Amino acid sequence: MSGTVILRARASMRASATSAALDGHQRYLAGGFNCQTMPDVVRAIAGHDPIAALRAYPGMVWLVNGDRDPFRAAEPTFLAACRDGRVVRLPRAGHITALANPDRLARLLEDAALEIEARNGRVGYLNPQDRAPGR
Repeated sequence: MSGTVILRARASMRASATSAALDGHQRYLAGGFNCQTMPDVVRAIAGHDPIAALRAYPGMVWLVNGDRDPFRAAEPTFLAACRDGRVVRLPRAGHITALANPDRLARLLEDAALEIEARNGRVGYLNPQDRAPGR
């Protein structure tokens, strides 16, 4: 089920990832960062238990981290909580990889979708025209 969702969502996510990332980056540089939302964000994050969520999830999980991400310290704990997990480290990447390189994110989503296809015996389901840039 989750593989199907990823496959359906991947194309639209990839199509909007570049423009959304550029738009967000431009707004940030133009002073559009809104600190008023921070208390709500902090409350939402504080109320979430990612380790419990990973333990409860039965599907494949890729923990994608930039090798320069300062928040990688708990990576082994997160990986141990996964039933079917792997760590993917992105060279020369920091914490906000999607903003810095949306094409890289699109390729990772495609790789995950291809792995799900292979596991479900549906290799070739992705159309060549739907491939991420540079593929």
